[in-house]
Amino acid sequence: MSSAAGAAVLDQNNWPATANFFGSNWQQEVRSGIAGQLTRIEISILGEPNGLSFSLNRGQAWQADANDVELSNLAPVGGVLTIDLTAANIQLDIGDYFVFSVFVPPPAPIEPPPGGICACVIILPSPPSLGATDDIYDDGELYVAGLPFSDLDIAFRTYVEPASTTDPVTVGEPAGLLPLAAGLAALAAFRRRKAG
Repeated sequence: MSSAAGAAVLDQNNWPATANFFGSNWQQEVRSGIAGQLTRIEISILGEPNGLSFSLNRGQAWQADANDVELSNLAPVGGVLTIDLTAANIQLDIGDYFVFSVFVPPPAPIEPPPGGICACVIILPSPPSLGATDDIYDDGELYVAGLPFSDLDIAFRTYVEPASTTDPVTVGEPAGLLPLAAGLAALAAFRRRKAG
C-alpha cells in the first residue's frame, strides 16, 4: 500500500454485508463526503473468486461511457476486495459523485465424467457474490441494468486523503530580496546622517 493510501481517512462506510448478489451490470453510486484524493475502495466479496473486474467513473449513475479506471484479474483477501486508486489521482470535492462496479464471474462449470454418466451427487459451488446491505446508504443509489435498485446497496468503504486546508507560505527568492535589503541599508544610512 502506498503512503498516500496509508494516510487516507474513512469517508463513506456502508458495511458490513447482510445480503449478497452477483452479476455484471451493477453500479454503485457514491457521493463524496470529504474533499481530497480518492485513494482506496474496499468492497465486500462473499467467497474467494479470482478474475474480478473493477471500473470507476466520475459522475452519477447510470454510466455508459468510457471508464475513468478499469482493473482486471483481481482477487479478494479475507472477503474484501481492496482497490488502490492512488495512481489514478482522482480528486474529489465534497458532494462530487462517482460510480463503481465490480464484475463477479460465475463459478466454472463442472465437466461431466468420461462417458457423460455419473452415479454420484455433484454439489455445485456457491457462486461468488458481492456483499450488500439493506438500502441504508443515503448518499448514492445502486443501479442494475440502468435502473435504480431500491432494496440493496453494495457493501463498501471509501477512503480519501483530505485536501490541505492551509495555504502554502510564499517565500521570496534570494535575488528578489537583494533590492529590498539595499533599500533598507540606504534608509538606515540616511537616518544616521540626518541624526548626526
